Amino acid sequence: MHFEPTFITPGVLPLWLDIGAVALGAVFGATLANSRQAPLLGVLLVGILLGFGGSMIRDILLNTDINALVHGRYITTAVIASIALCVLLRGMAIWRGWEAPHADHLKPNTWIKRKSKDD
Repeated sequence: MHFEPTFITPGVLPLWLDIGAVALGAVFGATLANSRQAPLLGVLLVGILLGFGGSMIRDILLNTDINALVHGRYITTAVIASIALCVLLRGMAIWRGWEAPHADHLKPNTWIKRKSKDD
C-alpha cells in the first residue's frame, strides 16, 4: 500500500503554514528587539524585517519565485504581528505596573566586569 499526502505538494507550503511562519518570525524579531531595549520604531522594524526577510530567504534558497514581493499578505502579516506584540507587551506593562529601565541607572563601568589585581 502506497500512501501519498494530498494536502501538501512537494516544494509548496500550505498558505496557512507560510503565513504562520512569517508571523512567528515577526514576533520573534519584535521580541528580540524589545529584549535589547530598542525603541518602539526599532522593535517594529526588526519584527517586520525578520518576518518578511525569512520568507524571502526561504524562497531564494528553494529557487522559487519570491512570494513576499508578489503578494501583499506577507508584509501585512509581518506588520500586524509586530504591532500586536508591541501592543500586548505595552498593555501588560501598564496592567502589571512594570517600568522600563532608566538611562540614568546604567553606568558604563558596570557593563564590563574587570578583573582586579586580587583575583
